[in-house]
Amino acid sequence: MLEHVIGCASSVSQAAGLAGLNGPFEPVSQMVAAYERRRQLVIDAFDGLPKVRLVPPLGAFYAFPNVGEPGEEVAERLASEAGVLVVPGSTLGVQGRNHIRLSFAGA
Repeated sequence: MLEHVIGCASSVSQAAGLAGLNGPFEPVSQMVAAYERRRQLVIDAFDGLPKVRLVPPLGAFYAFPNVGEPGEEVAERLASEAGVLVVPGSTLGVQGRNHIRLSFAGA
């Protein structure tokens, strides 16, 4: 049974793969455009903020701005004062100490 579970793609997966190869592709283009709009909103929102530096994200739907102070403190303030949830950058390693991570995947 193990051979068939790990070595053979299920019929549902095969159908999904064919759909991905054969289209339609318009929904993909629409989603890419939506992510680009969201990305630009995030870039514009951080532009010009004092002590904040954002390298524009290129390959994902996350931003990782340096907020100039410990990300844990910023994340806590954003949650309690603005109802905005972000992840402290330190959860991703020591280099992320003064960063926060936020997603722009959702609408």
